[in-house]
Amino acid sequence: MNLDETLIQIKNLSPEILASHGVISVAKAVINGKPTYVCPYCDNGTGIQPSYFNGVWLYHCFKCNETFDNINLLALYYQLDSRNKDDFKEIIRRAVAEFSISDIIPQVNYITQIKEKSAEELAQEKKELSFILNDIQNSQQNLKNFITNNGGKWRGLTLQTLQHFHCGYISDWTSPKSRVHNTFSTPTPRLIIPSGKHYLARLTVPIDSFDEKSQRYIRPKQHAGKKFPFNFASISTENINIIVEGEIDVMSIWQATNACSLLFNLQ
Repeated sequence: MNLDETLIQIKNLSPEILASHGVISVAKAVINGKPTYVCPYCDNGTGIQPSYFNGVWLYHCFKCNETFDNINLLALYYQLDSRNKDDFKEIIRRAVAEFSISDIIPQVNYITQIKEKSAEELAQEKKELSFILNDIQNSQQNLKNFITNNGGKWRGLTLQTLQHFHCGYISDWTSPKSRVHNTFSTPTPRLIIPSGKHYLARLTVPIDSFDEKSQRYIRPKQHAGKKFPFNFASISTENINIIVEGEIDVMSIWQATNACSLLFNLQ
């Protein structure tokens, strides 16, 4: 059996099998009649709910926003780092031995069948896209007042920088998907960062400023660390490649280098 076949079998180990070996623990919560499991990363007792997608079991925690496959879960269980080459090999070796991999799942052809979308699903997608495009267009008209009310900057970004990236602002944003399906969504103030025919909606106030009930329905765009990337002060106008974590860092670097260029030109 080659590595690819082994990985397929490991990633297909069911939640019940993992729970029976103590890799994950069953949580008290039951969602849509299905059991959930305690998040091994943040110990969220509400549970991570498994889903089966393209031949792989996946788990998502809505508290810490982490997503796991079976390899990630086994890495935490064995206290190894799946990103490390040697640790990765050790995870596979232990999993093969512990779960008798070749005996659990027979050789199968994992070909995902493409399901044709119904007319109703296509209509819903079209409606959602129209909400998205309207949000992007309408939000840009509100950006200036939002930045002015925040003292001329948001997370260190000026109006000029945010306008350069076609950002906008919505004071009572709700998810376009929830609008299509008429499901509950707490209105929240969001900075809109376009990305093609989609966008990122950044929460612009602390989540704890909402009541406890509303907090359960708010999914902030996660970010970590300070306002600026590590070693930000060393950024110059030299033609170099910089790898960053997210879109806010991209805008911060553009703003910094643009300011540096202006300063150098004045000198």
